[in-house]
Amino acid sequence: MATNIENELKVLMKKGVHVEKINGSASQLLVYIPGPKGSDYDGAHTWWQLVIPESYPNLAPALFSVTKNGAALPHPNLHTDTAARNEQRLCIAQLRNWPPGGRTLNEITKLIEEFLKTPNWEDANPAGNITKQNLKALVTAWTATQA
Repeated sequence: MATNIENELKVLMKKGVHVEKINGSASQLLVYIPGPKGSDYDGAHTWWQLVIPESYPNLAPALFSVTKNGAALPHPNLHTDTAARNEQRLCIAQLRNWPPGGRTLNEITKLIEEFLKTPNWEDANPAGNITKQNLKALVTAWTATQA
């Protein structure tokens, strides 16, 4: 597993993706994803923790939004049951329906970018009280707390 992840990390870094190993471990990564241009997250700086299972790429990594001071990233599809740890779990169909052989870390970063660019309003978390109408204002306020 470690060799494959190391090779995938090299590909990400060549593409300019900022990735850090947490405590030097290739199974716990911190990835920076800027808010996609033209989206409600344009100008936002988001960090994501990837927890990679031993059987990766056959099992999906767990993905968490990591924020400062517990200020939850406003997004209708994030689950905030882990907010006490200053992170929110990313739950999307592409992770729940992980294909045999899996995906690459590069593909996972593209999933995160698409997640930010196009929220799934049909599967919104009702506990978040986030709507199409208030998302941009919530992201703007959140971005100010993360500077």
